[in-house]
Amino acid sequence: MSTISGTSSRKRTAPSPPPSVSERSSKRSRLHVQVEENAGASADTVPVAGRQTHFKLPPNAEELSEANLAVLLNGEEEPENAQDSNLLPVRRLSNFTFFYADTTRVDGAHDFVGLEKLLRKEVSKDRRAIAAHGAARKDDADLDEAAFEGNAEAEDNPDDPGPGPLQFQYCEVILESIECWWIGNGVSNADMYIRTKSAWYLLEEPSDSYRKTFTRFWIPHRLSQAMADYALKASENPYKMFCESIHTLIPESTIVIGRQITVNDLDVHRSVIQDDLKRNSEFFNFSGSKVIKQYFQIKGATPPPFARSPHAPPGVEISAPRIVVSRLVQFIAQRYFKTQLEVAGPSPKHLSWEKQAEHNQTFDIRQLDLGRDELRDGSIKYYESITFEGKYHYKVGDYVATVTGKYKELEERARPPPLSTNQLANTSWFARIHRLFMTFDQTLQPPRRHWAHVQWFDHGTMTDLGELAAPNELFETYNCSDIGLATIKKHISIQFVKCDSSKTIPTAHTEGLGDDQFFCRYMYHTDDGSYHDLSQPKPFDLAPRDTSKLGNRLIQCPVCDAKVSFDREEGAVTPIKKTTFGIVRSILFKNTPYHRKDTVFYYDDEETTEMTVKPRQLKIGIVRGWSVDEQRNTSNLCSIQKLGYRDDLVRIETLATTILPAPTDLPLDERCLYITREFVNVPIKNLERHCVVHCIPDWQELSKLDSEPNHFFITHLTESLTPTARDLVPIQGTPLDLCKICAIREQNWKLFREPYKRLAAGKRPARRLAKVTQLKTLDLFSGAGGLAHGLRKSGLFSFRWAIENDIHTARTYRFNFPEAKVFTQDVNVCAANALSPVSERKRIPSLDINIRNGPDHMPAKGEVEAIIAGPPCPDFSNQNIYRYKAGESSTGLVLPTLSLIDFYRPQFFMIENVPGMLRHEAVEQETGELVEFAMVKIILRSLTTLGYSVRWGVFNSVNYGSPQLRTRMIFYGSRGGYRLPDIPIPTHLTHTNPCVAYTRFTGTATKLTEPDAPLPGASIATSIGDLPAFEWKVDDPVTYTPRRVGVPVFLGESERGAGLAGFTGEGVRYAQQAPVTLYQARARAQVEPDEKVTLHVTRTFAKGRGRKAERYDLECFSFLNRITGFRVMSVPLLAKADHRKIPRELNDWAHSNALSAAGRTQWAPGRYGRLDWQGFFQSAITRIDPTAKQGRVLHPSQRRVLSIREAARSQGLPDHYSIFGNARSVTRQIGNSFPVQLAEAFGRVFRDAVICHRAWHELGVRWPEWQMEPE
Repeated sequence: MSTISGTSSRKRTAPSPPPSVSERSSKRSRLHVQVEENAGASADTVPVAGRQTHFKLPPNAEELSEANLAVLLNGEEEPENAQDSNLLPVRRLSNFTFFYADTTRVDGAHDFVGLEKLLRKEVSKDRRAIAAHGAARKDDADLDEAAFEGNAEAEDNPDDPGPGPLQFQYCEVILESIECWWIGNGVSNADMYIRTKSAWYLLEEPSDSYRKTFTRFWIPHRLSQAMADYALKASENPYKMFCESIHTLIPESTIVIGRQITVNDLDVHRSVIQDDLKRNSEFFNFSGSKVIKQYFQIKGATPPPFARSPHAPPGVEISAPRIVVSRLVQFIAQRYFKTQLEVAGPSPKHLSWEKQAEHNQTFDIRQLDLGRDELRDGSIKYYESITFEGKYHYKVGDYVATVTGKYKELEERARPPPLSTNQLANTSWFARIHRLFMTFDQTLQPPRRHWAHVQWFDHGTMTDLGELAAPNELFETYNCSDIGLATIKKHISIQFVKCDSSKTIPTAHTEGLGDDQFFCRYMYHTDDGSYHDLSQPKPFDLAPRDTSKLGNRLIQCPVCDAKVSFDREEGAVTPIKKTTFGIVRSILFKNTPYHRKDTVFYYDDEETTEMTVKPRQLKIGIVRGWSVDEQRNTSNLCSIQKLGYRDDLVRIETLATTILPAPTDLPLDERCLYITREFVNVPIKNLERHCVVHCIPDWQELSKLDSEPNHFFITHLTESLTPTARDLVPIQGTPLDLCKICAIREQNWKLFREPYKRLAAGKRPARRLAKVTQLKTLDLFSGAGGLAHGLRKSGLFSFRWAIENDIHTARTYRFNFPEAKVFTQDVNVCAANALSPVSERKRIPSLDINIRNGPDHMPAKGEVEAIIAGPPCPDFSNQNIYRYKAGESSTGLVLPTLSLIDFYRPQFFMIENVPGMLRHEAVEQETGELVEFAMVKIILRSLTTLGYSVRWGVFNSVNYGSPQLRTRMIFYGSRGGYRLPDIPIPTHLTHTNPCVAYTRFTGTATKLTEPDAPLPGASIATSIGDLPAFEWKVDDPVTYTPRRVGVPVFLGESERGAGLAGFTGEGVRYAQQAPVTLYQARARAQVEPDEKVTLHVTRTFAKGRGRKAERYDLECFSFLNRITGFRVMSVPLLAKADHRKIPRELNDWAHSNALSAAGRTQWAPGRYGRLDWQGFFQSAITRIDPTAKQGRVLHPSQRRVLSIREAARSQGLPDHYSIFGNARSVTRQIGNSFPVQLAEAFGRVFRDAVICHRAWHELGVRWPEWQMEPE
């Protein structure tokens, strides 16, 4: 069987007109076939004359059967003769030729035949079968999934070389019998398909010799598609205008059929075109289209009974996708979607300029009458107001527009900001005057110069909103500078909007606003791209301030004050409290007070001076003293008593095997410390932050304690300077002599956190804290509940409603969250129900026929207090080279999420997806311009318009205690007036690149978190080491491996690959009676000691049929068809071994032979990849298949792939978590889940934000309460 490979670049380009015929022909794979006439024609020339009517089969026709095609495409056989066409795979067919299979000429050639001759069998008089010849490859959907998985592997494991350029593997094939064809409607899909007994094939281009024959089929169906699309887009235009638009199809027709399409074709093929349009009318309403009405005035003849498939190919949209949105979201997003959005709900209420203009026009500044020269500072004179050049009057507090220039203290932009409909915003910068002064310098001409010190405001186009920004909205920033008065262009008016979430910013000039009238409701942080409403506390509001460096009120600038507060970021240290003998007791560093006897994280001096970018582990110690020199910051030292990680000593002695540290009397717990007698002097600049240390020696009690990530426990002590595990002596509960101030602060935190911990454990809080309630939460696209389970452990969220359209997944969620009402339905149906008036609501039907008494309606407005969502992510894949053809029904699922946030206005929200969303692009439908970061801009614009403070960025679950390298893009925030949650600080260390850096639309390189952390990463050994071992065996003597004593074996292959291997039934007991690590203890927290672990099984692969066991014959395709199990068994038990270690006689040709592109470049090194005990799982996928590009799924030390339970452990799902469905469904639910540990980290920051809000607004406590020294 011959194979043709092509390479496609991953570079993203905007949609462009089709290439010329020669360009298109040179790019696609060409097959050398024998044609009776004009056989010597060039492959790059499209023949327009000399019709060819016969075709000769190639000499190796027997090897080109469709049955062998799956071997080269997938490495294993796909279902044949499936009764359900939705189970058939979808492939692409290029350079095709259709011919009669049963009728041959004397010379052996076959007659060409058009697909229009393919009629239904019950009415067709011609019983001759139609066959095809061409080049086939996988469909875009399969390539997209593989590319997405490969991209996830490349991002999560940068040490691997990655998949390289995307390989298109074309295989020459002969399709023996064509059963039927199917064409798209032109609106949601404009492709043409054929179907055989084994697969669907999307038709790309015919062979040069077959173009004329293909004309009779292609022209009428392509015209019907174009007319249907035109009728929906321009329903008011007459038929004549459609005829004039046909010229847009000429480039495509020239490529496909070798001639130009004309208006005359509409008359010649009228019957077929009208038949197609009648079928499309079942899905689209053409009643108001003039084009359709005028075209149907002349009735065409009855078309023949074509063998048209009544069902579309899998994954193909046959109707316009339904996307239900609120009116506000529709106004923002409609122009970037081809699909007409379905609008529901009331119109938004806008803020009124006239009613609030005078009330909030400026900040409350007390005007001082100081005259002209009252306040002097050397040669600088400050003023309350200045009249410049006799006609321009400026005063402190004015808002002005200035000319653009280099004096604005901003980083250089990677791209110029897009244009706005506000012309003033396109040519000006905006600022608020905080100081007016004049300088006198005789060396300059003129010597007198007038200046203004201003705080800058950014127009929305200067932020990450880009071209989606409202034309009359400004954002306050923390940037200030001095400008000359001559650079001021004019005064402007700014209305500051407080936290009013019931009204939105006017979005158009139709509201009667001028170019110089602006609203402002957010502080924009240029460093991380977050938006803080004006009710949020300023970064320096709660921090200690050095008032000696603050100036007079008239010359005071809040931005300068912030810079004074943060100047310690450069290493400056300020002593706060000294004893009578001058001994420093407290210091202020990085805006944080440190005291003697504090427990802190710090860096070793030698690690800090190495200038390395690798992640570093934070050390823990107790501050015992200071050596501060206020004049020379470089000589400031801190004396620290070292605390050691007990696990480090245990691992050193028990790491003789790379499989798992052997069980010892000291169970592994990364929170356990030992105290030493060793002291070290480190620079104060090496201090990172505070931590909390307790003395609790009983580890069994610790294993049940779900502590905060910065809480540690001293369990042992040692007198040795170089201790080993045997030198550790358990402490007897003696309390440490620690800082009393920090102890009081931590006691206050514990007082507020305790009720949430009780709620998370299912207990009621104490009566004195009875007001603490949970947030009633709606979970969209809930999946199996990984995100909800992690958030629930914070005690803040109570999941009352969930939406999930998959039946098995909905059952899983319903069982694990019994208090939730689960809607087994599409989110658009639920959104339409919620946004509709109460009188028009109907019962939401369930897709699960076994659910009879499901929830009737969506919750009422005001009931939902938090919304979390994880919309589907394949369309946002970084390497999806067909993203412009991606279905909007999947991409648009973000819009119902925003619409439900608009309707319910919850206190908090969280939206998660893949980082590839950053690269999602859309086309502006009116102008045709390509919009970068389109979905990110739509999300940010919608949320900020609704009045929400927003943080967003990329996070990796491995930094928060997950054993899996999985990056996620997360948007989260709070409604105006509620505290915006902080960024979760990484708690676990990884020595691989966590890939959390990204570039925003503004061109700013951003990384919200640093990889440095105190705890070691949760390795594979840490997470699954307590699960019992078992291995595969295969029924073949050549790949037989000796059985290891005490390790059960199970047959790893079955007749059709649908079986399970492992401990089926009720499960099996754990390998260790007690958990060995903290990760295992948490996974088994709700499992009884004598309870068995379930789902510890793997999928099996199909047996080989008719293979030769004595020898391996590469020409025996029946053997190569079924050797996945053999290859798994032959991969060495070495960390990171993959298909390159498989014996050549077992490996497939495409990945082992240097003649293939994949073999030369060692493409997809993760295939048949073995994991490393001390490493991490790759990003979870929906199938555990070693043949995929994300195929690093082989167990680290056992000859098999990962079991379902091990996959669940990699996502953080506990062992008691029940998952419903067959093995394939369970694996898919696990792969689509959200890492539980990452969800826990976000649950903690949401909980702390609620605590701070309640302490600040309800109890009158400014949190955290900074105390310098006890009285």
